[in-house]
Amino acid sequence: MCRKGGFITNKTTFWLSGAIIIWIALIVGGFYFLHSYNARPGEAATAPAVWPQNEVIARAEGEQTLLIFLHPMCPCSRATIAELEDILAAHGKNMHPIFVMMTSDKEDKEWRHSSLTRSAEAIPGGSVIQSKSEYLEKLFSVYTSGQILLYDAAGKLVFSGGITTSRGEQGENPGSIQLVKILSHLPAQSFVQSPVYGCPLSEAVTTKDKP
Repeated sequence: MCRKGGFITNKTTFWLSGAIIIWIALIVGGFYFLHSYNARPGEAATAPAVWPQNEVIARAEGEQTLLIFLHPMCPCSRATIAELEDILAAHGKNMHPIFVMMTSDKEDKEWRHSSLTRSAEAIPGGSVIQSKSEYLEKLFSVYTSGQILLYDAAGKLVFSGGITTSRGEQGENPGSIQLVKILSHLPAQSFVQSPVYGCPLSEAVTTKDKP
């Protein structure tokens, strides 16, 4: 009986140890996948080097024009809004950012009045444009939520990219540093490009938006 009991105990210990190892492996794998996903940038824009003529959105004559493309249901882009708000408060008080919101073909009210849209509307001096049928996204060749384009007073593209450290994460990063330099009229490269982290504009996001 003692031997049999010992066998059962050893067998139980074996399966329990195996279950713990698998559990730990799943947790580590999950963290690795999440980190890899958050750190993977989206597709960069191939925006025109000179402001494209169109009848939907006008360039600010004699001033810089700042465009921010957003998917209204992208949770990653909340960090973009927060980062941009801090940058403009310190270095772009006279700037009038234009937020281009992708519009659902189904006229979904949840998209039009999402928390991200409301946050964009709350930015001082900013305006929100609803882009139907991805017209503006196609015009400027933008593919990822959080993409920022800055055209100078002459209509030349001087900045293209994102201003977050990763998906949904704020913090000092190359994109925000370069954008601050340009807005502050400090010495900078003639054209700056940085990674953009966010959801694809062409895909619906299933994560439920929070108020």
